[in-house]
Amino acid sequence: MHGALCVYLLIKLAARLNCQVPTLYYYYKNKTAIIEELIEEGFGMLNEQDEIIAAKSLTPLEKIEVFFIIILTA
Repeated sequence: MHGALCVYLLIKLAARLNCQVPTLYYYYKNKTAIIEELIEEGFGMLNEQDEIIAAKSLTPLEKIEVFFIIILTA
């Protein structure tokens, strides 16, 4: 990811974390490391939710619906 889009996303991420973009680089060596961590955390959260949904007494269709609601509201 390069250019204005990347800068915009880093600014939005920093704002959401209530910090400045340079603070992100204090903890991560580059943009790729930041993106990798976000993806890893995102999939980890999805896996946790998937396990919770799987344990519920729902039909397969209801489980899919709940899963997508979780994704869309995260």
